[in-house]
Amino acid sequence: MVKEQSDLLLSMVLTAVFAATGTTFLWHQRRKTSRHRKPQHAFRNVLADNTDNPFVHIVIAKERGQQMPESRCHPGSYHPFSAEIDAAAEAAIAQSGPRLLAECTKPLPLQESTFKFVSSAQELHDMLESLPEQLDTAPYLAMDIEHHHKHSYLGFICLLQLSTGSHDYVIDTIALHDELSELNGILSDPTILKVMHGADNDVLWLQRDFKAYLVNLLDTEKCCQVLKKSQRSLAHLLHSYCDVDTNKALQLADWRIRPLPEEMMTYARVDAHYLLYIASCLQQELLEAKQQAGKSSPLSMALQRSANVSRHLYEKSTSQAAALAATHHILRKVSHPHQTQEDQHQGKSCTQGSSLESIVHALCRWRDQTARCEDEGIQSILPDATLLLLAEERPIDAASTCKTSSFGRPEDSSWSFTKRHAQQVCNMLHDPSLPESAVTMGVGASHRARKSAAAGSIVPQKEQVSQEDKVASRRQMRVAKFSARGPVYQNCKMLSADGSLLCHCDLRKLQWYQARGLADKVADDPPTIKLKFEHKATDQLKGSDDFYTHSKENRCVACGDDSHFLRYRVVPACYRRHFPLHMKSHRSHDILLLCVDCHELAHSSAELVKRQVADEYGIPLVPGYAKAPQASGSEAQQPVGSSNPVHPYNVRRSALALEKYGKQMPEARKQHLRKMVLQHAGKDVSLAVHELDADTLETGLIAGLGARSRRRYFRRMEARSDAEAEDSGPTEASDVSFEHVSDDPNKGQAELEADGHDSESLEGLSQLATRFRQAFVEALHPAFLPPAWEIDHSAQREFGSFSKYWASEGNEPAEED
Repeated sequence: MVKEQSDLLLSMVLTAVFAATGTTFLWHQRRKTSRHRKPQHAFRNVLADNTDNPFVHIVIAKERGQQMPESRCHPGSYHPFSAEIDAAAEAAIAQSGPRLLAECTKPLPLQESTFKFVSSAQELHDMLESLPEQLDTAPYLAMDIEHHHKHSYLGFICLLQLSTGSHDYVIDTIALHDELSELNGILSDPTILKVMHGADNDVLWLQRDFKAYLVNLLDTEKCCQVLKKSQRSLAHLLHSYCDVDTNKALQLADWRIRPLPEEMMTYARVDAHYLLYIASCLQQELLEAKQQAGKSSPLSMALQRSANVSRHLYEKSTSQAAALAATHHILRKVSHPHQTQEDQHQGKSCTQGSSLESIVHALCRWRDQTARCEDEGIQSILPDATLLLLAEERPIDAASTCKTSSFGRPEDSSWSFTKRHAQQVCNMLHDPSLPESAVTMGVGASHRARKSAAAGSIVPQKEQVSQEDKVASRRQMRVAKFSARGPVYQNCKMLSADGSLLCHCDLRKLQWYQARGLADKVADDPPTIKLKFEHKATDQLKGSDDFYTHSKENRCVACGDDSHFLRYRVVPACYRRHFPLHMKSHRSHDILLLCVDCHELAHSSAELVKRQVADEYGIPLVPGYAKAPQASGSEAQQPVGSSNPVHPYNVRRSALALEKYGKQMPEARKQHLRKMVLQHAGKDVSLAVHELDADTLETGLIAGLGARSRRRYFRRMEARSDAEAEDSGPTEASDVSFEHVSDDPNKGQAELEADGHDSESLEGLSQLATRFRQAFVEALHPAFLPPAWEIDHSAQREFGSFSKYWASEGNEPAEED
């Protein structure tokens, strides 16, 4: 009978654990796999990576069916099409002006024009076959580019729009990234005039992504410059010449989205669709403009400036140069009374001089290295405004750094990198000379592989890194990310009213007692207090006081490494969270310090035990169903929350109302709210006459929450558990009582039985905790465990009138003095 009761109670606890955490587990698995799903990760033919290796300019396409000679391959700064660009510019200047204007009339509206979205290799092949025929009669090609750089360090082209005047094409350069080198035959053809607006960046992006070079370019923005137009934006030109208005806010939209929304597709088409007509209008104005004495004609000046844009060559910025440029850019936003004009002219490094300059430069260096590692835009890592704010305020610790960095953070930022490396950033704020940590080291080996698969292409060789170095680098990253930022055990002393040592605890607990007048400070080194009341001596009666009266060392309990450590829960929190209150009171016994290596071993052994327990009790680790007791007493499987007519929002509101105001509600109202929560949890609604158990209430509290909100909720619960667990001795701040404890060791048994738990039925839960401790010891063979730590630890305590559990036992909370 005892065994059956024990198994039933343990099964109920495990069911609640898995039902409450299953969704969170699935979301974390999805988050783990989706975090790195970036379109650029699927590119095979990547010609520019995130290292400091220089970009090599190589002609890989054919010109009019003829293979370019080997002499065209120029690894240096000489443009491979310099001669063609010069010749095309001279021919265009000598060409009669009215020709372009005569053949370009105002195009048809978008709805009436021919359009093709090119997203497959076959569609690209068909387009390349049809373009020469269209360009033979009118050798003019309008072009535009949509680019993305927010979540990519170098950025990449997302769309390429082409228009011949009669046909419009929008090419999906993400889907066809590895095929678009074939465009170079058309783009480098000097007999075809390419028309773009503001092509300074577009020219470089085409070289970087596809090794495509523009020859014979007319930039309408350069035409506007020569004509000295006050408004030179494409949006203004579209409105002025074509009476078309566009939403230029879409220029900053996420062009990686597939499929493209109709509004974005229309925006992409408009830019190239009307560009040839706008160019013809501007050309006519240039022909009519008055030529100044001693200068070239306005049209010649526009063509020459456009040719100069074509001559630009893409170059990668080194990490050092990028950090220095970003530093100067940020410091220009603030005044520098300490920096003289002579210093500015001499271009002194920002690592010298003022403290602000040094800090900004250190942060820019860290930001650039992190962005290269993560393949993220630098503004997504740390916006300029936030970087400057951190440099000016210089938070003193990691928590303050996180708080400060939250200002200016973009709302849609994927990850909070500053919070992840808050301690490292804080260290740089106070010592800018510190080297980058493990997360920024070995960038050439740790960033995503970007190799070129194109035939005949030359790819900069990556630095070869041994497997041992990779393992060491990953370990160093885990140490920096997860280890405790300071000592966990402060080993302050707490004395009883008669002067005997009760326990070692942290300074925060001592301050709690002193602030309430419950203890006097009797020593400073180490900080020591003496209680003014008789504490409850349950621990001493149970014989567990030895564990708390010994000081604890800040080192790994398995191998003794004291260079770093992090907390490890021997009994997983997903189980202990659902234990009865009196079994939670000694959680510090099962929270030990481990290094990252030992932590991995311990975690693996605990996962094995969890699988074994799940198999033994027939409860999957990631369940889709939860067994719910029915009114008839039968066990039926029903999806938690499925086919439920009650909206999750109402369920959550009901659970919140019960949690906060349940004691003040009329019984009929409480039962109505309980029924909604029980129905959502898949339980028998007839149980609404009783108080909801903690697991059912928690199911209601997270009803309808998204994955991120659920994660925040469970983090708050974990943080609350950690706060209660740290250095908890036999007389925690929350367990104070002014009453003398009874000498009866069975005191409190009535309260346990009132909760529906007798000592026999709790045996299974005690065995579960013992099982995890045994697996921990067998896996690690710890040599530095705290004195009196036991596998069969089963200490209990009674809750004093100041304990937060006191009210849970049906008592009135005590009032503080």
